Amino acid sequence: MLRRQPTKITLVQDDIAAYDANKLKKDQEKNQQQRTDLNSYGDSRFDPSRGPRKDTRTKEQRLAPLHTTNHVKRYGSGAPYWFSEITRQGKVAYGTNSSYVIWRNVMDYGAKGDGVTDDTDAINNATYDGNRCAYPCESQTTTPAIVYFPPGTYAVSRPLVMLYYTQFIGDANNLPVILGLPNFYGIALLDSDPYLSYGVSWWANQNNMWRQVRNFVLDIRQIPPGVANCLHWQVAQGTSLQN
Repeated sequence: MLRRQPTKITLVQDDIAAYDANKLKKDQEKNQQQRTDLNSYGDSRFDPSRGPRKDTRTKEQRLAPLHTTNHVKRYGSGAPYWFSEITRQGKVAYGTNSSYVIWRNVMDYGAKGDGVTDDTDAINNATYDGNRCAYPCESQTTTPAIVYFPPGTYAVSRPLVMLYYTQFIGDANNLPVILGLPNFYGIALLDSDPYLSYGVSWWANQNNMWRQVRNFVLDIRQIPPGVANCLHWQVAQGTSLQN
């Protein structure tokens, strides 16, 4: 059998120099394109020669609460939030109850969002509707819920319990406020894993999955100091906090 000898490639000095020159040219073109792209944003942080960006806020804006200076500016458009406008036509995967409701608007359960009425029971009713996974249920994948909060201020006197596989979603264009009342009693405004006694909680820490919280202002300023927190977030995988 004849064996083909491997081809020998010999690079001469001119070849190496040509390769280096070509690589340098490509790197320079790439860097120039990146500078062009970054400068197109008009942001001074991409051009050190223009110095740092100037804080254009007034003194009152700088001293005001963050949700006043930031959230209102970024999300105060007042336009309807697209997520609340789309048609609800999905069903629970592997679910056996054809009438089970995934999307729940807290207003449909009696919440007022006026900052005065105690909305605790209405919101918890929206969360619990449909024989969902509460203690002593350890986990469940067939009863998810999206609990939606339209714009407003929702006054509460007890924790809003997030059952297994629950998403709390507020209007991203006008962030709803969860306001703790002065008589609030409990660990936090939002509770992902209520305690029983002696440190025992509803769900095992390693198995407390599938919770999402998005687009809220949590306000505990009316609650006496040291009484409660904004959020009790004792969760495992498949969980997220956003905005």
